Amino acid sequence: MVDAIHYLAACKVFVTEAKEILDLCRDAERKPMVIPGLLQTRRYARMWIERSPGLSQEDIDAAVRLREDRQQILHQPRPGRFIFFMHEQALRFQIGTKATMHEQLLKLVLLAALPHVSVRVLPALAGERALVGGPFQLFEYREHQPLVYLDHACSGAFLEDQEFVAGYQQLLSRIRSVALDEAKSRAFMAELADALDQRSTRRDAGIYEVEEEQL
Repeated sequence: MVDAIHYLAACKVFVTEAKEILDLCRDAERKPMVIPGLLQTRRYARMWIERSPGLSQEDIDAAVRLREDRQQILHQPRPGRFIFFMHEQALRFQIGTKATMHEQLLKLVLLAALPHVSVRVLPALAGERALVGGPFQLFEYREHQPLVYLDHACSGAFLEDQEFVAGYQQLLSRIRSVALDEAKSRAFMAELADALDQRSTRRDAGIYEVEEEQL
């Protein structure tokens, strides 16, 4: 965001004229900080969808129902194998209330316990090695060529060209090399959930620094 402001200033484009550009930059910054839709609770999903401009209440309700319907793919009788990689900041970035985040973290811990679901955290300490540039989904099949789905703010796009797909496979390999393993990731998410539940006052405990309540 700072780089964007400096660039706009150098081009003599002032903030009042560049509000739309800066809003897009903010959205781009926050997008990688969102928990994947297949893992979201209803409240978390609603809070995030409500941030999209121009949606009516009916649109929001429909989008939430659609997201919940898609999540059923995780609970099919013969489900596929799902591996999710999330940056640590996606778990620390507050969407809605602390109760919403606590509920969301608990759902992640429970889903990560399913035998066909793997949830792995990219630690902030990994620095630039944990940055992926934006959310994407890699689909791999036994009898068909793999493909990639790129998730954008208002739309999405499938990539079938195997040269592009190979690039994302290499990126995924690098992501896998820096991510916490499944056990450590699940323990980390549980610790963050516990910190919210216990309303910890320690600066380094869990997801947020929570002020001590007035007695």
